[in-house]
Amino acid sequence: MSCIVYQTNHRTGVVYAYESQSYRDPVTKKSKSHRTYLGRVDPVTGAIVKKAENGKRNRSSLGVDAQKDSGKRIEALEEQNIFRQLATVIRTNSGTRKIPIANDTMEAQWIDEGEEIPETNTKFGQTTLSAYKLGTMIKISNELLHDSAFDLASYIATRFGVAMGNAEERAFFTGDGDKKPLGILAETGGAELGVTAASEHLVTFDEIFDLYYSLKSPYRRNAQFVCNETLLLQLMKLKDGNGNYIWKPGLDTAKPDTILGRPIRTSTFMPTMSAGERVLLFGDLKNYWVADRQNRTFRRLNELYARTDQVGFMTTQRVDGRLILPESVKVLKMAGIKPAPAPTPDEDEQANG
Repeated sequence: MSCIVYQTNHRTGVVYAYESQSYRDPVTKKSKSHRTYLGRVDPVTGAIVKKAENGKRNRSSLGVDAQKDSGKRIEALEEQNIFRQLATVIRTNSGTRKIPIANDTMEAQWIDEGEEIPETNTKFGQTTLSAYKLGTMIKISNELLHDSAFDLASYIATRFGVAMGNAEERAFFTGDGDKKPLGILAETGGAELGVTAASEHLVTFDEIFDLYYSLKSPYRRNAQFVCNETLLLQLMKLKDGNGNYIWKPGLDTAKPDTILGRPIRTSTFMPTMSAGERVLLFGDLKNYWVADRQNRTFRRLNELYARTDQVGFMTTQRVDGRLILPESVKVLKMAGIKPAPAPTPDEDEQANG
């Protein structure tokens, strides 16, 4: 039995396609599989860009005719995920990985010649990175699969990649650690509180200034601000005591905008301004580690829905994330108390029952 398997390179975002052929080894009597590289998945058309014999990509496979056809699809533009660009991404070979952390600062002392060198009292703790599973699947009819004017399977793989990327970025910011990564904004285990704003809906220059200097100097060298675009619009209008705007635009596309001389990024997964929310990050986000247990995979399920003449597509990945040094990132929190989350249907039923 053969199927097409898709894998995403998390560093470059490129999706690769392979044909996986299952067979039974006559010697070991065990089931094995062999993969054959097919090509890259074109991010615009969703088609597989096959390799020609001369090593160059076959442009005829890009699905240009399908774009001109009346059946061409219209995609909504997705927000660019930024967290993996800012964090440290590692690969793990086991389900968990323990990371030693120094709980205090080691100090050296001046000594005379021949004097015994004193021992330090530095203590080490540890944090653990696990491997949480993320996945989704869809089923479509064979009629739609065969009648489509473009490579629908490749398109689904691309859309799965977007959905998975959005889900993990949301968790890296606001995850509670329950069957998902612990987000950088978590009250416990996340970034440390730097400043609490005086208002539930407004921030001031003094509060941004206080947030900047609440972070220790060594971390400020590589620090960045992160917020959503609503807050950024407000920050763009703030002025210092001399009437100068604290926001400065980047001079070209390769350089980000800055606040107080440090880069500022935006993400739709940062909370909006409301009572008790942590809305502005400032720190060295390289101290948030993203641990990939396996590459993102995409599988075609030909047999599962065969009785209804449908085909399933499934994608999974295993990943975790955690802020290794909470003191390296500070947050600005809005005034007030954050409302308690609404109960789930199961919790509501238990309360009433």
